[in-house]
Amino acid sequence: MRLAILDCDYLYDNLKQDYISYPHMFIKAFEASNQPISYEVFSAIDRQLPNITHEFDGWVIMGSKFGAYDDYPWIHELKAFIRQLYAAGEKLAGICFGHQIIHQSLGGKVQKAAVGWGVGVHDYQVLQRPQWLTCLAEDVPAHLSIIVSHQDQVVETAPGAHVLAGSTFCPNAICTINDQVFTCQAHPEFTAEYSRILMNIRRTCIGVEKVELAEMSLLKALDSRRVLQWLYQLFIQPRKVA
Repeated sequence: MRLAILDCDYLYDNLKQDYISYPHMFIKAFEASNQPISYEVFSAIDRQLPNITHEFDGWVIMGSKFGAYDDYPWIHELKAFIRQLYAAGEKLAGICFGHQIIHQSLGGKVQKAAVGWGVGVHDYQVLQRPQWLTCLAEDVPAHLSIIVSHQDQVVETAPGAHVLAGSTFCPNAICTINDQVFTCQAHPEFTAEYSRILMNIRRTCIGVEKVELAEMSLLKALDSRRVLQWLYQLFIQPRKVA
């Protein structure tokens, strides 16, 4: 499998040595899930978007501290690129900011959540499964536990989207669009260690009590590999002809 990964952020300086980048964390997690992968990383935040050549099995848009509604040239360019990918029938996945900007680009709506920051491990109820997960039907659980880090949410999904999993806190947490797009508000690529460090960097703006509760939640078993398996299953499906 060959993936194109779009980088949408720079890590905090004190995290770069150990964690390098969000694409690096995703690749590490994907490989740990025993999925064969080759990849090329493009820096969307540096306005380095490639031509669409159909050489990739899928495109993955990573997280960011920026908002999908922010008025920056690179964000506007990324939105236009997402629409081009979708129109070309390319398989597309988004994580956190990637989840949000895909929906925003394709007709949905993203805004800061009234419930505030989501951090630590959140539990999502699985509501349905797409056709491309039929082969894993016996392995689809009732709930998923995944690490999150966000203050924005998709409040209106893109037309044609189906919500696969959600919660009272985040109703539109995992979605699919026309069996071509898979989006996830959570971070299946995060480790508990990285989550703990990141939320403590933002401790003041998140709130001390919320951070302390979130740190306790990091003791839970995670379903991150399962979510990455779902993403893999989407990417191995035949591409639609544009």
